[in-house]
Amino acid sequence: MIQQLKPKSEFNRNVLTLMTGTTIAQAIPILIMPLLTRLWSPEEFGLFANYMALVVILGVITTGRLDMALILPKKNEDALRIMLTSLVMSTIIIFFIYTVIYAIDKLNLGLYFSIHGWHYLVPLGALLYGVYSLMIAWHNRNKNYELMSESRIIQSTSISVSQVIIGLLFKFNLGLIVSDLLGRLISIILIIKNTGLLHTKLKLNSVKNIALLKRYKKFPLLETPASVVNVSAHQLPFIVLPLIFSPVVAGLYFLVFRVLMMPASLIGTSVLEVFKNRAQEDFKKRNSCREIFIKTGLTLFFIGLIPALIIYFFAPDLFVFVFGEEWRQAGEYAQILTPLALAQFVSAPLSYVLVFREKLFLDLKLQLIFLVLVVLSLWLAAELMSITIAIWLLMISGCVFYLIQLAFSYKYTQRVL
Repeated sequence: MIQQLKPKSEFNRNVLTLMTGTTIAQAIPILIMPLLTRLWSPEEFGLFANYMALVVILGVITTGRLDMALILPKKNEDALRIMLTSLVMSTIIIFFIYTVIYAIDKLNLGLYFSIHGWHYLVPLGALLYGVYSLMIAWHNRNKNYELMSESRIIQSTSISVSQVIIGLLFKFNLGLIVSDLLGRLISIILIIKNTGLLHTKLKLNSVKNIALLKRYKKFPLLETPASVVNVSAHQLPFIVLPLIFSPVVAGLYFLVFRVLMMPASLIGTSVLEVFKNRAQEDFKKRNSCREIFIKTGLTLFFIGLIPALIIYFFAPDLFVFVFGEEWRQAGEYAQILTPLALAQFVSAPLSYVLVFREKLFLDLKLQLIFLVLVVLSLWLAAELMSITIAIWLLMISGCVFYLIQLAFSYKYTQRVL
């Protein structure tokens, strides 16, 4: 009976493996969130949201997006050289960032913000973020989907347990940040151990490393700016909202993303990891991956529709019941942002078509449009001093972007002969 229930196709089995691990990984922080919202205040969540926004933006820069290129070389040796090159780049960039932070702090160069103690933890968080992305990309290249799922569960568990323990026993303002660092470090140590990379011998060959970097130079030169623009569009509210309104608003907005956007993003990422391989294989065989594109898109839409409807109609009361009365406003934000969560859930994995078709300049232009829309939304909200208007405008901006991105991705699912 168990054998009959298992998915027949390899694609569906791989999706199920990743979705299972990802669902568990995203369920852990959500399940303990009612406890965390009683241990940590919205203001402390706002500080953590600010930190994470900077970590994600810098984490994308450190790898040069070469993690996305790991799946492309035919030889594992070449992929390993790309990964090591990315690690060297990350170390150099992190050292430079620390130098900049120190200079701003000691020379009082900050014009719009001051350097605080937690800013010195941002580069370390960015480095761990980048290394983890590379390890996941290596597992995906080798189709180690079970290890990918396990690593996500380990990271989620480590972070969540640390947040609870520190909140109960050693509570301090940077507790959420320190918990995140511990969780990422533990998961990276375990995933490196499982890869066997420490026992891999690779001869130094600077000529070959440079040749590979030139071959995939579009990723550092075009995909990195595109990714930075993309994550900046998503993370900018966590940086700007505290400046316009207060850290409390950023904390409320962060909870919405933790409960609403994060599960959608993680499950979509699981589908993406498998969609990458299947789409490229179909395209090589038939000059088209439109069939799996449509199938994946419809599946994602119907998976996300029912949760989206529940959130839209019942979010405020659900947030009060689960997280406490002081989080009601977060539920109101979630109600407004529901269409954005669904649009992101469907479009984000499918947009990988633009990557493997190497339409990176187009992707950069689309991301720039999104960032401009977000900046305009925040600017107008600041002028009107209305957080409600800010949330509505951010939702509309995101939906417009994802629909345009989906249309262009569909266009390039076939090669014009």
